[in-house]
Amino acid sequence: QETEGTIVIQPKEAHKYTLIWLHGLGDSANGFSDVFTYNKSPVTPNTKVVLLTAPIRAVSVNFGMQMTSWFDIKSVSYTHLTLPTIYSVQISVVAVSLKKK
Repeated sequence: QETEGTIVIQPKEAHKYTLIWLHGLGDSANGFSDVFTYNKSPVTPNTKVVLLTAPIRAVSVNFGMQMTSWFDIKSVSYTHLTLPTIYSVQISVVAVSLKKK
């Protein structure tokens, strides 16, 4: 199921978990759909997968080029990043466990 850049892959068994996937700079939901529809999916059969696509926007660090991006990146300077900041910037997957009511 696909809606405006979002792909929802329904669980093969009773829905228990939901994984929300955020891609990296310049990519899209389509870039990852095969990962979750392939025979050896990395998620359990009771997991719904929601693949989101970021909006297209100008990215300053890429000279204002229009591309899919969750936020504008003004510059990249590794000298000012602390270890926790580096990890938080690199995280592109958000897993949400939802309880059924």
